Amino acid sequence: MSASTRRSLMRMIRAFLVFLICACVLAVMISVRLGHTHPRVPLTLTASASFLLLAVCGGGLASRYGRLVTTGLAFCFLGDCLVLHSFQLLVLAFLVAQPLLIAGLLVRGVVVRRCLAAGAVMLPVSTGMGLYFAPHLPGDVSHLVYAYIVVITVMVILAMGSRNGAARWYIVPAGISFYVSDAMLARDLFVTPGHFHGASIYPLYYAACVLLALSVSANAFSALSRKPYAEKMIDKLPTGD
Repeated sequence: MSASTRRSLMRMIRAFLVFLICACVLAVMISVRLGHTHPRVPLTLTASASFLLLAVCGGGLASRYGRLVTTGLAFCFLGDCLVLHSFQLLVLAFLVAQPLLIAGLLVRGVVVRRCLAAGAVMLPVSTGMGLYFAPHLPGDVSHLVYAYIVVITVMVILAMGSRNGAARWYIVPAGISFYVSDAMLARDLFVTPGHFHGASIYPLYYAACVLLALSVSANAFSALSRKPYAEKMIDKLPTGD
């Protein structure tokens, strides 16, 4: 199989996975609207497995950024698997996922000026959010929630401060969507229990994960475009397979 055929096949697979995720999220939103709970778990796990495959198919194992983001998404998938079993384990899974995403963003590169500007906005927002949730948090999970607020704040600051390149157009909205979806989930769990806003949370969360997965292939494309012309020509030479 030629290199161009493989690339075309990978694009088709990625398009199918994005379509599958959108279909699953739409079905979950309909089930939430109708009050049906049973279809949510298989649908969300299918969507979560699909965004992990999307990252792998986009070259998630071929670069340091790709490996870190893909591993972070793997822990997001693990957290989604634990959603019905243990809230503490779920938060721990995402507490591992976020530092991996942070490491990936640092490996890819950030602009200090942008990070400072993002921090000037996000630090007061996160401080206010922590104070807002404080009276409602059970004692056995409060330390996990505060730790998670810290790491996701760092993640979104670095996402907003990411350097230029095709992947930035995916990374910035991904970081913001992740932050907003988790803030809404925490509000529903601790402040207004019994009022689950899944119609907003699911699209934001899965949009964030899909965008992060797509940023892997976008980052690989940017890296290829920066290669010297002679190296690109060598890559295009027939391999004999």
